[in-house]
Amino acid sequence: MAKKKTRKPSTRKGNKKKQVVDFIKQIIVTACVVIVCFIAFWIGYEFIFPQDASSIGKKLESVEKGTEKNSGYPDDLYADTETDPANTDVPVISEPETIPFSMPDEVEMPRVESDRPEEIITRESFAVSYNRTYRIPNWVAYELTAQEAGSNKSKRSNKFVPDPELDGTPDTRDYSRSGYDRGHMAPAGDMKWSHQAMKESFYTSNICPQDHYMNQGIWNDLENKCRVWAKKHKSVWVVTGPVISKKMKRIGDTGIGIPEAFFKVLMYSTGTTLEGVAFVLENRNYEDSDLKKYAMPIDEAEKLTGIDFFHQLPDAVEDKMESELHLKKWGL
Repeated sequence: MAKKKTRKPSTRKGNKKKQVVDFIKQIIVTACVVIVCFIAFWIGYEFIFPQDASSIGKKLESVEKGTEKNSGYPDDLYADTETDPANTDVPVISEPETIPFSMPDEVEMPRVESDRPEEIITRESFAVSYNRTYRIPNWVAYELTAQEAGSNKSKRSNKFVPDPELDGTPDTRDYSRSGYDRGHMAPAGDMKWSHQAMKESFYTSNICPQDHYMNQGIWNDLENKCRVWAKKHKSVWVVTGPVISKKMKRIGDTGIGIPEAFFKVLMYSTGTTLEGVAFVLENRNYEDSDLKKYAMPIDEAEKLTGIDFFHQLPDAVEDKMESELHLKKWGL
């Protein structure tokens, strides 16, 4: 009888299981190696490049102070925020139609912060702070409207006279052969809207000794610009005058002080914001009349003049407007 052949059990299934187990082990080992390498890299990075906590604090401090701005939202002092009902974490910016405060009466009236003498007179056309020591104004302030800037009701008088309301204001003879022009602070060109305003602009309390070429050149250009801005923005508030110092030389029998420089500070309203600019010009001849070179924030002019401009505005509004300078909004 023939023997039955016995078949060896198949190892194919066993080999397959072994391959699967080996593959899983390989994945686990690889994953462990990757994790260990990542941890080692992270520890090494922290050791070599430690995070400076103080630098973060400085950055936060700079953001709070406004030196580093968040570009995610408009930088608008007058923008109100309200909550988006769909997402309470996202503020919605909405701009009011008008400035959110009442504009103070005579907002252009500045305040002299030093102890210099002054006598303030408010006229039909402008207010003047007269300095009896130097016989020139500390400042002259007024609002110039578009209608006034475009008026030709009154012609230039050219009749300089002492101020009838102030004793001891200079006589025009004090300027004779001095080498200086009788320079208007509130210019006659801004006063054509009224015969009385034109007359008042020629009172010597509104006059300072000015370099002839400055008076007829860059200063005249700036005065013309003010009328352009008044027409464009409906009105501008103007504060102008000499930069007074104890080093000033004198002319005339009454000892009129010769300013080393002059300032002109302006502000207008867009309806939702206020824009301000200041110019300080030395009392000399200028070869060019590029006003952009001499423009500065109002804060800087306050430091040079010792005068607090537009102090009647709310503090937050005043601080923002006077610290910023947007030359493009002035066409410069």
